[in-house]
Parts: sequence; structure tokens; C-alpha cells
Amino acid sequence: MKYLNTTAKVPIPDNVTIKIKSRVITVHGPKGEVVKDISHMPLDIKIVDSEKEEVKKEVSITRWFSNYRGRPLVKTCAGVFKNMFAGVTRGFRYKMRCVTAHFPLKIQIAKGGESVEFKNFLGGAQAKVVVMKPGVTIKMGPKIKDELVIEGVDVDYVSQTAALINQCVNVGNKDVRKFLDGIYVSEKTFQDEDAE
Repeated sequence: MKYLNTTAKVPIPDNVTIKIKSRVITVHGPKGEVVKDISHMPLDIKIVDSEKEEVKKEVSITRWFSNYRGRPLVKTCAGVFKNMFAGVTRGFRYKMRCVTAHFPLKIQIAKGGESVEFKNFLGGAQAKVVVMKPGVTIKMGPKIKDELVIEGVDVDYVSQTAALINQCVNVGNKDVRKFLDGIYVSEKTFQDEDAE
């Protein structure tokens, strides 16, 4: 069955400017700027006046003549816009905790939070380095020992950096129930939520 069109609307916050050109979206806000290329999504994306009184403008996302497989793409794109708006207004923060059984892990943050180096993982001599994605910074947690705080405006880059850190100190070819050493995500929040 074909549907005539499927539409979703996302309200644009007042302190955010958005530019759409050839399905390359640039969102600028108080925390920074995020650029996403969604040219692979066959959608009509427009900035329209809002019918609601709370917001002035909205992003209208439309897919024409789609079947049941193409309809979820509209909600996916709406989620991308919501994450971009949340990133440039609130910012994303991931917290990671170090777990060590016997050998203490030595963490050194270099280049002003642009890279992090891990030494003595499972007693190994090799230093493991992870370079942050663009616009992502890392620092040590202020109160908890061996806590890493990753911050940025793009949720994809922040979560991908956390995944790279987790994979960097992964115990290979061992039983993960016994060898629990590693660095794991403990909390996902926004930067403006100061629960520290």
C-alpha cells in the first residue's frame, strides 16, 4: 500500500538558527554548531511558520508516496533534528568509570582534552591512545576517582568517542565475567544538568 505523504514537524527553539541547503543541515546555537549531511534520505525538508503559539518556526519533514518501509525514515530524521537542537542548546555529557581488579589503570589527558592515554592496562607496557572526535573534549571527573567526563554538542561524536574508549581497553580472548577490567559508560546526561 502506498501512502500519499507522511509528515513530521519539529519545533525550532528561539535561540537556534538553522540553515538547510541540498539536505545538508547546519544548526547554530549557544553551545556551538552541528553540521549533518542527510542527502541519502529522500525527504522534503522545509522551515515553515508554526501553527502553535509557543514556537515561531518549525522544521517540516515530508516523504511522498512511500510504502510502510519508507515511513519510519520521517521519524528518524525528526529524531536527528531533535538531537541537533538539544546539542546546540544544552550539550551532551557522557560519564565513564574505570574498573580495575589488580593493576591500577593510569589515565593521562593530553592536548587540553583532545586526546587521552591509558597505561598499565592489565599490567601491559603498551600505552593506548584515543583521539577525540571533532568538537568533543574529555576531562577527569571532579569528585569521583577514575571517572572520565566526555562533553560535546554532537551526540554521534560524543557517543562514538565513548565507544572508542571502551573498545580501546577491551580484554580480548578472556571470559568477560571474570576479567571485568575496562572503562564503561555510567551516565548519559546533558551539560546543563549539574548533578555533580
